[in-house]
Amino acid sequence: MVEVITHASMQTRHRLLPYVESVFAVVVATLFRLGLVPLVGSAVPFVTYFAACLILAWYRGFGPAAVGTLLSIFAGSHYILRHGETTISPWGRSEQAAVIGFAFASLIVSFLIDFQHRTLARAKTAERAQAAIARENVRLLEQAQVAQEELRRSNSDLTRANNELEVFAYSASHDLKEPLRTITTFAELMQRDNDATLLDTILGAARRMNTLIDDLLLYRNAAKSEEAPAPSVDAGRVMAEVVDGLTGQIQGAGASVTVAGALPFVAIHRSSLSQLFQNLISNSIKYRSEASPRVQVSAQTERGWCVFSVTDNGLGISEEYKEQIFAPFQRLHGREYPGNGIGLAICQRLVQQCGGRIWLEKSAPGEGSTFCFSAPMAGGEKMPQAPAP
Repeated sequence: MVEVITHASMQTRHRLLPYVESVFAVVVATLFRLGLVPLVGSAVPFVTYFAACLILAWYRGFGPAAVGTLLSIFAGSHYILRHGETTISPWGRSEQAAVIGFAFASLIVSFLIDFQHRTLARAKTAERAQAAIARENVRLLEQAQVAQEELRRSNSDLTRANNELEVFAYSASHDLKEPLRTITTFAELMQRDNDATLLDTILGAARRMNTLIDDLLLYRNAAKSEEAPAPSVDAGRVMAEVVDGLTGQIQGAGASVTVAGALPFVAIHRSSLSQLFQNLISNSIKYRSEASPRVQVSAQTERGWCVFSVTDNGLGISEEYKEQIFAPFQRLHGREYPGNGIGLAICQRLVQQCGGRIWLEKSAPGEGSTFCFSAPMAGGEKMPQAPAP
């Protein structure tokens, strides 16, 4: 209750302030006019009052100006005009004519000034409102463009995911049925012939199915995006760890793995980069030619992206298969090479998680291959899209 009364009292004082200023303005005009008496006498008696009323009309409105006019009539008549003059004008005594003329002119001009000031204020308010609306429209347009881009990207990701799911479902169903058919066939033969030698074939088919299921889980996990933002990762250190982990495979094949130059820091999850290097280097060693495997890893930066290259002297790949090899369970070789054709599909999923791309840069049968993939540089601005193959 006390707060309400205080607030009402403050509003009342605020409304009375312009009228207090009117009194102050008339006092100042009176003092200034009295200072001019030795120079001009009582001629043009209300000139300073007229100026004061115009200023009040512009800054405080017509009401305070009208109050100032009434106070000016009283002050000017009492302190400035000479009493007892008998000069007669068409409007009566000269004092009356001066008072009437001042009052009429002051009120009319003050009203016009107040009207003009209010009109200009409304125009400025409308202009500011239009500017605010324009800024809001620009902001909404930018938000709409961002939302449209997000929708386009989501639709693109959904389309790609559906296509991959279709290929995945076909490949998985085909490859999973093969060991099941083998198990069923040889189990029936064992039941009929009671031949224990067929057990090895059944066990081999079961192991292949187990490997397929493990690969399915790896492919699924590669499709799951990390919730935390990608950290800054030293690609050179990750590469050294991968080579150290593949020491057995490298020594067993008599291979050599070298790094050309320093590898930069990139914005990708450490596990994803490690899996990429491991899969590509393992493939280079697995699909080797008669010569000792030689694998070289290099990197170059381009517009905020780092493009890694993995080059080998292995079997090579025909041009017609350069897109097919990234589909899950797509194999170009027979069972003499272990695996289910899931490695490059996992690599593609991992690279897509950071917005990059992977591609077969060059290859030919018997001449080796060069695989490239892109990852964003750590702490740098990058282009909206990764470098195209």
